[in-house]
Amino acid sequence: MISRALTILIAGTGRLAAILAKAASRASASDTIAVVGRNREARDALIAEVPGLRTGELDWASRADLLILAVSPQAYPDVLAAFAPHLAPKTVIVSVTNGVALETLGQWTANPVVKAIPTTAQAVGCGAVPVVAGPAATPADIALVKGWFSRFSQPFDVNEADIRVASNVASSAIAVLALFARAFVSANAARTDTISPASLDIMIAESLIATGELLRQGHSYETIIHSTATPLGVTEALMRPLAEVAPEVCVRMVEAGFVRQSELQSDPKS
Repeated sequence: MISRALTILIAGTGRLAAILAKAASRASASDTIAVVGRNREARDALIAEVPGLRTGELDWASRADLLILAVSPQAYPDVLAAFAPHLAPKTVIVSVTNGVALETLGQWTANPVVKAIPTTAQAVGCGAVPVVAGPAATPADIALVKGWFSRFSQPFDVNEADIRVASNVASSAIAVLALFARAFVSANAARTDTISPASLDIMIAESLIATGELLRQGHSYETIIHSTATPLGVTEALMRPLAEVAPEVCVRMVEAGFVRQSELQSDPKS
């Protein structure tokens, strides 16, 4: 944990920049958080929405502890070039994408680089954030990044070789679970005239929360499954079609993610 107040400069005004600005603002009133971006309208709207968020400029990089690159992978080279004359040697560059390899970032900046992969979960003050040491990053730099993210998430040390796996489970899984939940709720909604879609959404949300809490308390997947689906019961029958295809589908999903990450790192504009 970090006891001192930090100065955080967020480059970008899009979805991820907004999530981080809001989460950080809620988590620590003592930090100085500023946002800088070319879209002035989006920047001003974000500042109006987030208490204490300031308007940043390029020269803020001279006093920032962390510079968060919450922009598209395609924009990384230009954004780093714009900040380069203003960066203090101590400022840690935080990459939030797997679309640009850490080795490549090391060629674009002499500053310490740390990769951290935040998710939509940080919008509600939780979720895992894989953290990877990049070029020139010291243990103190990594501790600084982890300490900041720990104010509103659960950071995990990960090797770069395993960042895709960690990102799949910590980040992509949120969308995967939401996709399945939407389909499952929709299939059930088609079979009822008395339960509203809103009520079904709340029910599935409670089920997802309960599953997460059971896992957090040490229950295994098998225990959760077997304690819910009794042999020859309705739930077991309901699960059978999914159980037959889920392993193969998941392997294909993971492979597709690795392929796409490789494509992006080879050509960020692809």
